[in-house]
Amino acid sequence: MKHLTKLWGTFQQVPLDINHLKLSSRIFIEKVSDPGGKAPPLYIGVNTLSGSIDLFNHKEGAYLEKLKCAHHVQDLSSIPENFLHSIKNRGYLFPNQEYENFVFDTIIHRYKCEKYSKDKILGFLAIDMGCPVKCKYCFEKKYLNHSDAFENSVMDDASIKAALNFLDLMKKLQHKEIDFVAGWGGEPLLEKNSALNERFIVLAREREMPVAYFSSLVTLGHKHYSILKKYADHMRFLQTTLDAVGKTHDALRNIPGAFEKTTHGIDLLLRANLPVIVRTNVGPHNINLVPALAAFYEEKGWFEFPKFKAFVVKVYDRYHDQEANHVFTEDEALSRWLELKDRFPAMRKMQTLKYAPALLPILKAFGIRESIDITQDNFEVETHPMVTYCHTGNRTEYVFTGAPHYSIYNCAECTGILEYKIGTYYPSLSFNHNQTKLWGVGRAFHNMRSIDTLKMCKTCLAATHCGGYCALEAIVAKGSANDIYCKKVYNVIPSFIKKESARLYTRGRMLMENLENWTL
Repeated sequence: MKHLTKLWGTFQQVPLDINHLKLSSRIFIEKVSDPGGKAPPLYIGVNTLSGSIDLFNHKEGAYLEKLKCAHHVQDLSSIPENFLHSIKNRGYLFPNQEYENFVFDTIIHRYKCEKYSKDKILGFLAIDMGCPVKCKYCFEKKYLNHSDAFENSVMDDASIKAALNFLDLMKKLQHKEIDFVAGWGGEPLLEKNSALNERFIVLAREREMPVAYFSSLVTLGHKHYSILKKYADHMRFLQTTLDAVGKTHDALRNIPGAFEKTTHGIDLLLRANLPVIVRTNVGPHNINLVPALAAFYEEKGWFEFPKFKAFVVKVYDRYHDQEANHVFTEDEALSRWLELKDRFPAMRKMQTLKYAPALLPILKAFGIRESIDITQDNFEVETHPMVTYCHTGNRTEYVFTGAPHYSIYNCAECTGILEYKIGTYYPSLSFNHNQTKLWGVGRAFHNMRSIDTLKMCKTCLAATHCGGYCALEAIVAKGSANDIYCKKVYNVIPSFIKKESARLYTRGRMLMENLENWTL
């Protein structure tokens, strides 16, 4: 038995009584086989209660299979007691279901409290909701032609001050730090708003709030370039999007030459020592184009800039209106990504962000990332249960729009869509409690949307790898964030292990045998 991850709790005090013994209901046990067909199989245990991810040899795997099927005490007589003690101490065995539920609830409550206290606040200021780019997959697209449903607003000096003051208030009330305040939209970097953006940066700097921008960069002109360069030391990052090379990228935009304009902007910003993140939204429609994009970044020399990052993000369908060929399941997305990384080394310099969060603990456990040293006898990586899905569920995301509505939202992915606003922040602060109830928010922003508050999640095998999924998608599909739109992660985990059986077996054999310094 090889331990790959640290535990989320301590299980040594759980009693082991052969007469009252059950395998945890929150475990995946999957067999992976030698791709050459010569060696015996290995077994992978993914314990979603304890955080334990373990490797078992074929004999230990047979014991686990027997435990899964055992109905009588005598069925366990052939299983060594020391093995039972070992897996009990990893959170696999409990006296009964009630005991298991008690332990699970206690662990989740502890991590929930820690998450609430440690998560930082994100602020998004929609400087200008006008956007000339109109990406075809943008969540705003179906609302843009309905002026009564969508805000076409621009912020001003007074509303920016009010938004930052609100964030300062929440910082003090929630005892949290501000991670960043972002220029958002629409498109924040329209040249007509250059003075407004400089004012935003100055006001944020006075409050010691790091500044970020999310922009297509297609409208980046000399005025904004000069401002960003002037305040480079106060910039957390500037994020833009490239989905393919050249005209293929342009086909997803509403502006001719968008690719050339965006890449020119990236060049300027990197050479001005500004931190740039390039995000690629990946689905079945474009994943095979990502190797060419990685090669383009290499050719441009961007990977050599210490402040450059390339992120790959899976396309999500929050409003259930994407074309089918734009959306992967997590296991499909990750398998395709790993396959391409095997074939195209430049892609190893790209990072994934919220690409397959349910599978991230398995990736960490098996070292499916950069070269690592695995010679330590008790090599274990640290993972955490997903008690909430995102900052919205943790009540630490706030979005602000300008005149005439001066709306406040608690999810950036519905900015400007009036039916999802939770209140106004200017000229005075006011919340619509029917709307906050829709989002599962109480009168105080402290009741997290988490797996211990969502009925379907409480007994779900995979809840700690899912976090209750997206609140916005639950509202779209079910009418309330107090419900869930289930992504069936309990199928995603075993499906991924089966798809990647050969890879995981090879990695697992190396880990079991303490080989060192292997690379993807």
